[in-house]
Amino acid sequence: MNVHPNHVRRASRARGSRMTGRHRSFRRARGAAWIACGALALLAGCVTNPISGRQQFSLVGKGQLLALAREAVPAQFSSDYGVASDRQANAYVAQVGQRLVATLKPEDVVFPD
Repeated sequence: MNVHPNHVRRASRARGSRMTGRHRSFRRARGAAWIACGALALLAGCVTNPISGRQQFSLVGKGQLLALAREAVPAQFSSDYGVASDRQANAYVAQVGQRLVATLKPEDVVFPD
């Protein structure tokens, strides 16, 4: 018996592999829910970059980023350049840093406290 491939395909669908209307609408609703969740996640993660003024996606908030920077920067600096043990030099660097901070305008501060 010579059967055309399209007839075989149609016959297999007719035997029970066809989704009912209820299943199909459930799958569509579930798909729409996932798309909506993804869109909300993307919108929630959009922030304005204070330097460029452009929108960007961020998974980490400003507070978390500031905490990470405060934790990582001193350790990274020390591992790159060594620990400074000269108290006078440390005091001078701190003084210069405070003078620089005093000259910043609010829009220059990327991570305000």
